[in-house]
Amino acid sequence: MYNPSNLNSTYDKWLQNAHLLDPPFDYFSFADLVLKDNRITNILYVGILTKNMNTSSKHLGEGVKALRLFESRSKGNSAFCITYETYWSKRNEDSIISSMRKRQLEGASNITNDIISSMEHIIKKSCTTSSSTSANSSAFAIPTTNTVQTKEPHTPNSSENETKDALNTIKHVDKR
Repeated sequence: MYNPSNLNSTYDKWLQNAHLLDPPFDYFSFADLVLKDNRITNILYVGILTKNMNTSSKHLGEGVKALRLFESRSKGNSAFCITYETYWSKRNEDSIISSMRKRQLEGASNITNDIISSMEHIIKKSCTTSSSTSANSSAFAIPTTNTVQTKEPHTPNSSENETKDALNTIKHVDKR
């Protein structure tokens, strides 16, 4: 008869069907379920199997074989040891790659936020400069009658140059 492990319902579900795995009570299926480091996974695996064997005689022989196979991981020439080392090496490598990708995405996000913040600052500065320039020119304007006004050629001010620089920077970053 099956007795719950009192650890986690997920482990209990695995334990209920683990005797059907090939091999029975497969360590690697348990490790994929746990998603912890190898030390914690090993402790949980041995603990759950041992408790199950102590509380239930059903599948006792398969549990004992699974524990013996697991203990063979310390024998460098055993097939289980090689599979065990390969499994944990790949899993650690996958974890490192995932962590690097996450840091890259965070870095790209931070750069994008910095660019947007700089653009907002430039635009606000440009708007403030434009509104204060137009307010100053209208306050000092001398009313004239029948005078033809000519437009001076447009010269970009420093705020417009800063805006263009920011847009060029964004285009450059997007190309990467």
